[in-house]
Amino acid sequence: MILSDSARSQLALSVDLRDAVVLLVDDVPREAEDLLIALTESGLKVMVADSGPVAKQKLLREPVDLILLDLKRAEMDSFELCRQLKVPPLTRLIPVLFVSERSDVDAKIRAFRVGASDYLDEKLDFSELLVRIEYHIRGGRKLKELEREKTELARELRELKKERDKQVAPLPVFTNLAELPSGFVLDNKYRLESLIGTGGFGVVYKATHVQLQRQVAVKVFRPLTNLSTEDSLRRFRHEGASASRLQHPNAVTVLDSGVALGGIPYLAMELLVGRTLADELKERRVLGLQRTIQIILPVCDVLIEAHAATLVHRDIKPENVFLHRTRSGEVIKILDFGIAKMLGDGNELDRKLMTGGGGIIGTPTYMAPERLRQGTYDGRSDVYSVGVMMYQMLSGRLPFNSDKESYVEIVLGHLNQPVPPLIGGASPIPGFLTQVVMRTLEKDPVLRPTARDLLNDLVRVARYSLDGGAASGELSLPRAAQLSGVTALDADRTGEVPAMNLETSNASAKTLPPASAAAVLSRTIEEDAPSRLSHERTQEFVRPGKSVS
Repeated sequence: MILSDSARSQLALSVDLRDAVVLLVDDVPREAEDLLIALTESGLKVMVADSGPVAKQKLLREPVDLILLDLKRAEMDSFELCRQLKVPPLTRLIPVLFVSERSDVDAKIRAFRVGASDYLDEKLDFSELLVRIEYHIRGGRKLKELEREKTELARELRELKKERDKQVAPLPVFTNLAELPSGFVLDNKYRLESLIGTGGFGVVYKATHVQLQRQVAVKVFRPLTNLSTEDSLRRFRHEGASASRLQHPNAVTVLDSGVALGGIPYLAMELLVGRTLADELKERRVLGLQRTIQIILPVCDVLIEAHAATLVHRDIKPENVFLHRTRSGEVIKILDFGIAKMLGDGNELDRKLMTGGGGIIGTPTYMAPERLRQGTYDGRSDVYSVGVMMYQMLSGRLPFNSDKESYVEIVLGHLNQPVPPLIGGASPIPGFLTQVVMRTLEKDPVLRPTARDLLNDLVRVARYSLDGGAASGELSLPRAAQLSGVTALDADRTGEVPAMNLETSNASAKTLPPASAAAVLSRTIEEDAPSRLSHERTQEFVRPGKSVS
């Protein structure tokens, strides 16, 4: 080690290191005498060892801040001693500096790989050595301090867990989420009040937000037997993402989502009051033309916006059409975007869920043929489902059904059989409306209208079937209809009505009747008595335990 005149003038050690202890390990003590004297004169306390075993014994008796190694003996050289020192917790954080006459790269690489903090040439000027020693001592002390803090934090955490276990009673485990008790607070936010119903993927409760005191509907996850828990969880989260992606007054609003203690995922949604279209069909079986259009127009409006956002619902059916009662009147709401497909988003969730358990997602009774074949599809598969609903609303029966309640017969009907003629219940159905419904039920999706086309056709039906060509006072047009230019379809000064573009062999069904015939046609429209409407609007919401999937 070279001790120049300039080095002698810099022997003063930093004040904060005056208590530092260095272990000098050299198997040729005479060669280390100059270094020992220089370190001592600089203010360091130096311990000396002439072999690896002796160095290890000294380290057990007294802590040190840094180790300087220069061992050449074959039984334990500097590399082996450093490797051994980096194993025990007592010595693994102590900085180890190699001081060697070897300056080859291989020696340096080997030293660093066994844990050396630095590798110094023994010809190095002492002033530089002293600065390096100071640097590594400070770094080693910081590491030790961090290690002590880590140990203390771990101890405090264990104590806190012990205190928590003493104070907090274990959470009850509910194997059936439909049996969550009234008053149960979910995720410290939602107090469950009553069961609304159960769906394919969750259980719906009426609840109150504890802080905001706002009533909401909370849907909690229920595992499926035909999908793994992981897939079911992904599908549940997908419902929140799908519904949040669609902001429309006729789509149910998702307010919040999360996973509560116990691993219970949930969605908080606006609370709806009223009943589903399925409930109304059970009570009335057949709906009139005016009521059918009144319900279907908002459904088409939602689907126009959803399809524009590359979102396909995939489970349009009467159970998912809710007749929501508000102070200003009835609002149609589309439920359960939980199995909606985001077209073009590139994720594999749809494919995995479509084939999970070998089943098809959706309700086969209302499902389009291309979906039953598990082929490619788009928004026109939703239009097919709307067509099945319209057929059922106007005729009181499904186009394809089975007396034996066999899904196989229903599926084969959708795939292969022609649609039976649409025959009304108490009143005949106008021919041009029949053609509108039949177009939605085409087996080939290319021949079906889009949701916007269907809305435009139904608006034409409404305008020229009600009140001599003027829209009924009870029938307000949805946004898409107002923006699409349909309002320009009013009868011109001659009373003639533009023709509908319907592909059919029945020539009389290709055009709408003129305004002069509207009075005759209006007799086929079932008008709801005010007392009956009042009775409907006082109906209670779905009974506990009733399916609302």
